[in-house]
Amino acid sequence: MRRACALAFVMLLSSFATCAADTTVTLYRDGYAEMEHFISSNGIGGTTEAVLLTEDYENLSVTTESFVPIYYDVDEALLVVYTLGEDTIVVRYETAMLTSKDGALWTASLDAGGRTTLHLPASTTIVSVDPMPSEIDLDAGTLTFSGGALTVDYYLELEGVQQEDRRPSGIALIAIPVAGAVAYLLYRKRRKSFPWGEEEGLDALEKRVLRHVWERGRVRESDLRKEFNIPKTSAWRMMKRLEEGGYITIEDNNGSNVVSINR
Repeated sequence: MRRACALAFVMLLSSFATCAADTTVTLYRDGYAEMEHFISSNGIGGTTEAVLLTEDYENLSVTTESFVPIYYDVDEALLVVYTLGEDTIVVRYETAMLTSKDGALWTASLDAGGRTTLHLPASTTIVSVDPMPSEIDLDAGTLTFSGGALTVDYYLELEGVQQEDRRPSGIALIAIPVAGAVAYLLYRKRRKSFPWGEEEGLDALEKRVLRHVWERGRVRESDLRKEFNIPKTSAWRMMKRLEEGGYITIEDNNGSNVVSINR
């Protein structure tokens, strides 16, 4: 059963239905997010359905709170868990589809339905938050939201730092400017312009594709084909040329090619 919230849970062998879930999101410097959904099943046996936040995920696991694996079936974003009377089920996975990048500015957007705690990378400056968090812990580097859709714009202060491993680690202090809107406008003024001009020898379509990816940070190759109406073979050849020219990086994300800009 799909409800208005992004995560919906239905006890198939009873009339019990709930959206009671807490979510923890850990963001990393490369744009990946590690998701943890803590689902309360009230100890009722049977099965529970969970609709994940994205169909593009990696390293999916379903366990008890003590990390004992629980059997499940998954079809794209629909997860069916065999609860076996467990009070709490923990669903974990990684995804790059909840963040986007515009120049140096990162944006994280999601709607996990229930209470959501967001961990940001070390040395992060938050530009804007919508809605305002219900709790802020600067020492832990976390923002907690009571529920619903949320968007956080931020940028990483340290340039040229080696990417951290996409596993939980200590989170340093984050800074939240008081005048977030003013900081964002100042940042937009000093943001670097599109880096490739006429001298690069790129054709018009290649420049449009590069600009599209540059403005968003990470884009699936299939979305680029749809956006610019490029046949699959032609798109593959273009991506290959741009990758060999050092303009882009192509990563395999759960069977889907994701394109990002090399700067």
